[in-house]
Amino acid sequence: MIKHLNAFLIMVVGMLLLSSCAKDKNDTPNLPGYKIIEYGDISENTEKPSFINIMFQVTDMQGNGVSTLTTNDFAVLENENPVSPTESAMQIRKQDVVPYSLKTVLLIDNSYSVGDKLSEIKNAAKSLVLDKLPNQEFAIVVFSENPVLLQDFTSDIQLLTSTIDDIDLGFATTNLYGSIVESVNMWEDFYETDQIQQGFLIGFTDGSDTQASSTLEEALAARGQKRVYMVGLGSEIEPSVLEDLGNAGSYSIDNVSELADKFAEIQEDMAGFANSFYWMNYMTPKRGDNEHTLKLYIKDNSNTGEDSYIEDTFNSAGFYSVEQGLYINASESNPYGVEQLEMGEGDTLMLEAVTYLGQNPPSYRWSVDDNTIVSIHETDDPGNYNVEIVAEGIAGDQAQVSVSDLSNGLQSSLTISIVESTGTTQGLVAYYDFTDGSTNDDWGNHDGNNNGAEPATDSQGNADEALAFSGFDYVSVQPSPLNTGAKTISLFVKFEENDHRQVLVTNTTDSQTGDNGFQVVKTASNTLQFMVGNGASNGYFISAQTSLEITDSEWHHVAMTFTGNSLQGYVDGVQRCSSSSTSGAEGSSSLALRFGGPHEPINTFLNGSLDEIKLFDRALSASEVEELGAL
Repeated sequence: MIKHLNAFLIMVVGMLLLSSCAKDKNDTPNLPGYKIIEYGDISENTEKPSFINIMFQVTDMQGNGVSTLTTNDFAVLENENPVSPTESAMQIRKQDVVPYSLKTVLLIDNSYSVGDKLSEIKNAAKSLVLDKLPNQEFAIVVFSENPVLLQDFTSDIQLLTSTIDDIDLGFATTNLYGSIVESVNMWEDFYETDQIQQGFLIGFTDGSDTQASSTLEEALAARGQKRVYMVGLGSEIEPSVLEDLGNAGSYSIDNVSELADKFAEIQEDMAGFANSFYWMNYMTPKRGDNEHTLKLYIKDNSNTGEDSYIEDTFNSAGFYSVEQGLYINASESNPYGVEQLEMGEGDTLMLEAVTYLGQNPPSYRWSVDDNTIVSIHETDDPGNYNVEIVAEGIAGDQAQVSVSDLSNGLQSSLTISIVESTGTTQGLVAYYDFTDGSTNDDWGNHDGNNNGAEPATDSQGNADEALAFSGFDYVSVQPSPLNTGAKTISLFVKFEENDHRQVLVTNTTDSQTGDNGFQVVKTASNTLQFMVGNGASNGYFISAQTSLEITDSEWHHVAMTFTGNSLQGYVDGVQRCSSSSTSGAEGSSSLALRFGGPHEPINTFLNGSLDEIKLFDRALSASEVEELGAL
């Protein structure tokens, strides 16, 4: 009996051991799961000579940002074949080294019901802005009966805290839904190689929407995919509504003393999400006018769903090969950049560095051998890709400007020769002459994206030296070379249609109420209108309109100058209108600059031609405008 029992036990133990060995050998390891959120259109973010740019966010399965992945964690397939990370110089760039900005609207319920809690609410709000991220801008909005913009987007902490200190109690009504609608329309998320912008709304309320002037459905429709956090205080809130609105997170608190900690938690979550932004850049070996498939995925990802990879296509037309190196102001016609440039006395010029086939994300340092001849001024570009140089010397002087890519051990330089100035270039930030239909910036680095406009004959009869717009086309420049402050817009235009409102230049909507930014239009009465907005509900901050009507199909020079509080409109070198204001200020717009077409409405496109668009960050004098019009 004992003998049989021992044999049975030995058999059972053996089976358990075999089962254990089989399990160790065949079981799938417990791998992490990731989701990928694609941004932008890969086909629109390719760049010569052969750059592919893929922008995306990575989260875990719970939606929390994942910031620790490196190039080795990703794989890319082109036409189902692997792309070599080494041969393609594949790099991952994070938001701290790319032109990334984080817009944050702080929406505070100041209705009468908050009462004696307002002081603690303001202290919590100030603690939030004091914890501002390096690339973050806040806007402050309060609401009771209506939303009120107290401070537009800024990174000025002192201005933000003083604005919060000035918040007073509002009315005994709560327009929550309408305030959400207005606030989420204050920014746009966009993802382009020269500017990435993401935004968040942080909303606080101590109750529900009591005004009923807008609906929850309208608020959700306006929000769309924009990320919103909601914090509710007390027993009169509707947690389910806050959860619907707060797609990034919703929180209920019982005591106002908890608000500062909740804001800090939200800020930490926003920082984590921002750090989970990835920009993959590599140089494809594909050539010729051919369509190619592209797939990006994370290696060893337990998530295999449709949100675990990116699939897209791109065309390799015009792609070409280059040698490894660092170059200044490279272009398609001159891929290895420039080694010599002339500048007029007092001129400014943008320089841009580019590294081909570097194994690491570039980090640039600029220098000059004589800053009394040429001075260098950094831009807001976090990677130091671009700098502005100013000709400080006199005709005959020379200086050498150098740039080093510290990450890849590369260096380049160019010689600047100062010559006598031959035109108005001081303060020039962008110039578009549209030669051969090109929408590249011939002065700085604000290249435009052409959406249908065709090459046209210019005012001198030269073929393909202007750009024709057929009533459906536009050129988009993102970010806008001009924003708030003094500016001049100079251009030549020829109209092919009358009695129809047509947008020439804009970085705003054409609603004429509640708009920030600026624009130049031809009105339905065939006059020219020049406008600068600051979000006023009763119209533009400053607007001026000519009495002169343009009904012919001849070329005309049109210019707008703005000092910050006064505006002048010019036609063919003559001032035709003006307006000024002693209060208020221009509002900042996050929309792209457009030539020939509106953002909305969609029925005000230009039917005509544009040429020689010049943008200045100062208000030119009347004589300088006259000089531009004579060119």
